[in-house]
Amino acid sequence: MRKKISYFCAVCLIFVLVVATTRNIFSQQAPASGTTILLDSGNHSVNNGQNLTVGLGMTNPSQPVSGIDAVIGYDSSFFDVVDISLGNTSLKTLAPLSGNDIDLAKAVKADTANPPSSLIDFGILSFDTSNNQITQTLSTSYDPLTNPIATIVLHAKKEGTTSLDIKFDGNGKSTDSNIVSIISGVPTDIMSSPGDKLDISISPVATPTPLPLSECVKYDFDSDLKISVTDIMQIAARWNQKTGDTRYEAKYDLNSDGVISILDIQKIASKWGAVCAGN
Repeated sequence: MRKKISYFCAVCLIFVLVVATTRNIFSQQAPASGTTILLDSGNHSVNNGQNLTVGLGMTNPSQPVSGIDAVIGYDSSFFDVVDISLGNTSLKTLAPLSGNDIDLAKAVKADTANPPSSLIDFGILSFDTSNNQITQTLSTSYDPLTNPIATIVLHAKKEGTTSLDIKFDGNGKSTDSNIVSIISGVPTDIMSSPGDKLDISISPVATPTPLPLSECVKYDFDSDLKISVTDIMQIAARWNQKTGDTRYEAKYDLNSDGVISILDIQKIASKWGAVCAGN
């Protein structure tokens, strides 16, 4: 687990995994078929400018898992990585750390010269730095959708199609993803294969169809050439006013039934987000 594991050597020299996994090569054993870390399956879509949360899971561990090193390829021209968080497991530590949180400056390696070669690289260990205790290892599968071992939040910044993929070549080196078990005191990589890549479609933000000005003025009570919450509030402020009441005004009675009610709210809500032609 490379440099990020070295960070913990200064915190806890007694933890053999932390010390031993600074090696360049993990001990190898024949991994169980399907022992892997994986991302959410299938296609994902998100609008440009919005966030997408991706779960990381693990399947079929052949031995108790003491640590996971996740190396995920992504295209930094499409996304910024804004958060990496632990899931609901007994593994307590993300590395590299900054205080009690993942140090994104070290874990996220955005390649500005070649954005498709960018990497997200972090470790999850069975060690709790808050009380310097070794925690329980993992022995069951974790679904990336319903019970992830970690979540990654991405912020979309360009339209198009891209993907995330878990880096793994199976040669035992600590330069790609690993699932680590301590077997007879030796850190051993038991990962057999990476999960499938995750395809992502980033769509443009929908542009509302302009309303003709003659229709728009019926709903644009604050005259800002768009239909928004401030216009709805104008109706809400006159709730239940009837013809002849002091605060009743016919322009807020959109269905002209003589009372300002939920029916008028529903009518303006159907135009929510619209802009006036010429705006």
